[in-house]
Amino acid sequence: DVYEECRKEGAIIATGHEHSYSRTYLMDNFETQSIASTSNTLEIEKGKSFVFVSGIAGKSIRFQNDEMVGNEWWASIYTKNQSATYGALFCTFNKNGVKNKAHCYFKDINGNIPDEFDLISKL
Repeated sequence: DVYEECRKEGAIIATGHEHSYSRTYLMDNFETQSIASTSNTLEIEKGKSFVFVSGIAGKSIRFQNDEMVGNEWWASIYTKNQSATYGALFCTFNKNGVKNKAHCYFKDINGNIPDEFDLISKL
């Protein structure tokens, strides 16, 4: 219910503590897991948003859980199954002076970038 309320208003849903990294595609319904777009440019607006989990900053890294297997709404998954190491999600807002644009990437301590995407706010 909380994810749906956030999506309806175009809010980005940031979570942690899972000891993994993952990101959904742009979604237009979380309850039915309906994907609005599989593009790596996520156009955020009322009724469309995404979720990211950034939780591998230092304590431990978990294996991919069964809920992730076969769920096509995950755009990126980085867990022990993918030989993940510690890292964080970085976003630069107002990219190149464009107020409604951001560029984001997850970077691990070895310099690998397993996920990279752009955000455009249509709000």
